[in-house]
Amino acid sequence: MAAVLLEDARPGTSGTSPPRGSGGFAEAHAIWPYPRGPGSREGAITVRAGSIAGDEVRIWVDPAGQQADPPLTVEQARARATGTGLMFWLTVAGGSVIVFLAAHAVAAGPRP
Repeated sequence: MAAVLLEDARPGTSGTSPPRGSGGFAEAHAIWPYPRGPGSREGAITVRAGSIAGDEVRIWVDPAGQQADPPLTVEQARARATGTGLMFWLTVAGGSVIVFLAAHAVAAGPRP
């Protein structure tokens, strides 16, 4: 979605995260169309440092029209999927070891 800056960018202090892949970042007051229907939203958004009033910048918004993080890159999605898969298989393997040890202890019976 395109937002138009209403002021020059100023160093960010509200704790917002920078756009992925950007160097420096800043905040600026901007206006952008409401995603569902007529009207527009206005507020502080995160932009690249050095942006000036009148610049049109691409932002991602949620269904309520608030600025949101952009979707993951292919590399980020791949890394998250790999980590999730690895954790799943480690959990399955660990659970299997616990079940095996418990079954072995039951089969061995009480020790004299």
